[in-house]
Amino acid sequence: MKKLMLVLFIGLNSISAIAQQFQNPTQLFDKWLAILETPLVSAKSEAAAVDNLLAVSQSRIAAFNLQALGRTFSSINPEFSQIRFEFKKIEDGLGKIDKWSKQGLEKKATEAKREFAVVLKSEKWFGAKSKIITIRKRIQNLAQNLDKPETTILKHLADALTEIYNTPFDFSGLESINGLHEYRREIRWFMIETRMLEGMVSFKPDQTACPNPAVFELFKNKKTESTNISDLLKPIQSSKYSQLAAAKPGQLTCPVSACLFYALSDTVEKIGNIKDDVENQFGESGDDTTPEVYKKKAEKVFDKVNQTDAFNLLAAELLQCAQ
Repeated sequence: MKKLMLVLFIGLNSISAIAQQFQNPTQLFDKWLAILETPLVSAKSEAAAVDNLLAVSQSRIAAFNLQALGRTFSSINPEFSQIRFEFKKIEDGLGKIDKWSKQGLEKKATEAKREFAVVLKSEKWFGAKSKIITIRKRIQNLAQNLDKPETTILKHLADALTEIYNTPFDFSGLESINGLHEYRREIRWFMIETRMLEGMVSFKPDQTACPNPAVFELFKNKKTESTNISDLLKPIQSSKYSQLAAAKPGQLTCPVSACLFYALSDTVEKIGNIKDDVENQFGESGDDTTPEVYKKKAEKVFDKVNQTDAFNLLAAELLQCAQ
């Protein structure tokens, strides 16, 4: 009886800890808002605002993460969707500049900077009364009305995985609806959203255990000599997409099989490499047709991960926590 009471006591304290954390999501938003706020508020012109953001290496990452948090919390309050799309404008602007710069197309990059500056000026993103200050206050107000959102969030994440699995992706187009880039983008959003919850979803202790051992086959390549699972996992474990925060002491967390999360990370990396190859081949042509050789490569990655059922298995683990 004493043991049962102890378990209940620990469980109640854990639930209390997570409820406290997510009743005030401003803590999750704040550090990413701070990265963007300083370069925007300090800028005296739209051109300076663009330069300031480009000078901060984490600007685009911060915009990505704020979008992810907006997506997550919109499952509880739809008003967070608008916040998400506000930061999409920042990420889109920085992303376009980065895309052309990486390809060495400086004229295109310069034009992208001009276009981004117009957006920042027309929507009043820079200066002492920057839009970002208003958004911060809005997040604080919305956060006051959230009550124990963890169940809704876990169901939202599970639904996202199921939707990806059931979507009829067509890799014949790079940027088309349900095309190559969209497939990678949707998986990546799930991973970023999950990571931004800072321990609400974490890995089970034994990373060599997997509900479907076939998942480990995804991590083999021509350079792989060892068949030891720990050795196979090492490269994918170091990927930036493979990181999940450990649960804080006393925090209720949803422990998931690391192999399933790594399967998604592996897919994002492989599809990303294919996408980059296609973009480099297109250059300035504006063509959106994925060359057949790259289309087949993408379909092979798609088929392999789907055969492991990693999306559905991970969704099931999240739903089990949400019950």
